[in-house]
Formats: sequence, structure tokens, C-alpha cells
Amino acid sequence: MFLAANISGQNVLLLEKMTVPGKKILLSGGGMCNLTNCDSTDDFLSSFGHKSQANFLKPALLNLTTAATRQWFGNHGLTLVIREDGKVFPASLKAQSVVDCLRRGALENKVIIKTSAEVTALVKEEGSFSIITTTNAYKSNKVVIATGGKSFESTGSDGFGYILAKSFGHRIIEPTQALTAVTLEDYALADLAGNSLRQSSVDFFRNGDMKKYKSDRGDLLFTHKGISGPVILNNSRYIQKHDLLKASLISTGNKENARIELHQAFLSDPKKKVNSIVKALGVFSGLAGLLLNSLNLSQDEKCGNLNKKKRNQLISLLLDYPFKVSRKGYFSSAMVTAGGVDLGEVDRKTMESKLSKGLYFAGEVLDIDGNTGGYNIQAAFSTAYLIASTLKKSDK
Repeated sequence: MFLAANISGQNVLLLEKMTVPGKKILLSGGGMCNLTNCDSTDDFLSSFGHKSQANFLKPALLNLTTAATRQWFGNHGLTLVIREDGKVFPASLKAQSVVDCLRRGALENKVIIKTSAEVTALVKEEGSFSIITTTNAYKSNKVVIATGGKSFESTGSDGFGYILAKSFGHRIIEPTQALTAVTLEDYALADLAGNSLRQSSVDFFRNGDMKKYKSDRGDLLFTHKGISGPVILNNSRYIQKHDLLKASLISTGNKENARIELHQAFLSDPKKKVNSIVKALGVFSGLAGLLLNSLNLSQDEKCGNLNKKKRNQLISLLLDYPFKVSRKGYFSSAMVTAGGVDLGEVDRKTMESKLSKGLYFAGEVLDIDGNTGGYNIQAAFSTAYLIASTLKKSDK
């Protein structure tokens, strides 16, 4: 839709599988559409899964920065609001406003939008493409695959773009769920659903490994079946079944220093209640109570009654509470798909396929996935805008 709103409509056709375009946008940002942010180019690129993704996206993002995107929407009649955290939303706080703006832009460009037009095949013959739908066939010299990934199938992004890309010889990096919560084995904290921890330090381990493969810090949210929040969502692209996650229940930048300080805190005043110290560390009441119960300690237990073993166990739970992953959220609930069309087979300066001239890729169908916070939609806008710029320069 962003591409359609940025290119001359002469002989431009947008084929939409669903009855209306933009259904996936309506789900973004909790229905409010966090459409971009205020990051600089360097900060923006650091929020993607791999350096190769950042390197690939750089030309597109320099061509349409976050600031340029905000200006584009302002110029097209959409008032925006910027939150304190730098996230950008439509002033209406309704994703429909973004869809309406893009649709207006496409129609002003005289782009033909055909809905309920499910593509079944794409073939190239004698330099032009034949696009076959369930009801019609079309010919074109240029084709852009902007189908999204596999997340939220109900909106139309069912992974068919990968099939089209593979039919032209493109390698597909195995798609997996990203920006999704995780379900846990033997989860004992379901009663805490809705509560969160500020700036939890989380270490990520493969099943049976002693060496962590990742560490990160951020807010963690308890759900009915597991954990979520930015520190989980942003790292879900890496998480696998049976991984072990060790999360601090208190905000700390250095677990080893915190371990020393906790020992001192529990030993300094034998008459003080353990529960009082735990809550003073920032652990909310419900979690503090569950921690003590798990160690068979009463809510009135005094620090002086803690033997060395119990004290060590409590400190370990505060700094390295173990969560065993049962599975990630299904594609039906994952906000983004990690994986997709191999970036090495796409020209990052034009988004054109290196394997088939005239074929382009935009957005999530590519092997790019960013953190939560408007990164993925901005990447879609920037890659689409780069294609628009490329096509404007090419022959008509």
C-alpha cells in the first residue's frame, strides 16, 4: 500500500487477496498502529536481528528515514503523535487512519486496487511476467512481491510469497515466529498474569548448555501461560523449544555485584523480615509471597532464621529465576516472521531480485525482522519506497 501511494498509477495494479487491503495494519500496535519511531538511522538499524539485516536495510532507510516517513504522513494529511519513548502513532490512535491514508494515496495516484484477487502463480515468459489469480490473468514487465511473512494468517499473510520467490530459484531462510510470547513448562506463576518486572536481566541457554547464547535487559511481563514483554518479544527470534531462560526478578545491570549486595542485605539485620527486604528490592507483593512459599518460608520469616542454603536459594531465584520454554507463540499470534527471502539474492540498492530482472521484494517477505517499536513497519515502508524510487528512474 505504501508503494502504491508513492508511484504513478499509470498501468499500476495492486492485487489484494483479502476483501479489503491493509488488514494486518489494523492489528499493529494493539490496533493503534505504531507506524515508526524517532530513531536515528544508526540506532534504528541496531534493532534488527543480525548485522547482515542492518547492512541490507541501510540504503533503503537512508532513502526514507524515520523523520522522512513522519513528514510523508504529515504531508498526506495524517496527524501523528510521538510518545515519550519515541514511538509514533496516528493522533486518532486508530490503525484505520493509517490504512485510509495509504488507500487515499494509492487512489490519488490512479492505482487500480483489486480485492479478493488471490494470486495462484507467477511465471516469466519472454521478459514479461504473467500473474495468475483465481479469476484473471495479467501481464507486466515489473512485479513486486509484498505479501508479508507467515504471521497472522487471518489477515492474508500466509507465506505464499515464499512459494512465489522459490519458483524463481530464491532460497528461503526457514521462517520462524518473532515478536511473540513464550509458553513455559511447569509454569508456577500463572496467578501473576498481567504483572511485570522492570528492566529484568535475562540470560538465554540452549537445552543442556552451560554457556549462554544471549543476554539482554528489558521489561518482562507475566502471562497466564508464560512470559512476554519487550525483553522476551525482541529475543523470540532466537528462542527454541526447551531453551532455559534465567531472569532476574530485580532490576540489576550486574548479577555478580547484585549477588554480593543481596548476601549483605540478608545478613546485616537478623531481626528484619525476609519479605520486607525482598519487596524493598522492587519485587511486587504477589511475587514475593510466591518466592517465599516455594522455599517453604513463612511471610514473617526473619533474616536471622535463614540458613546458608535457604539464603543462597533465595538469592538464586531473585537473580536467575529459571523458565523452561515449552514453545513459542504460534504464527497466528506472532507479530512478525523471522526468516524469508535470502538477502544475498536481492540487490539492497534497488530491492530487485538478482535472479530475475524485473522482480522486486518489499517488507516482511524478506529475511528481515526488527524489535518491537515500529521497526518492522518502517522497514516495510523504506523498502517499498526504494522500489518506488527505482521504478520511477527506470523505463515506463
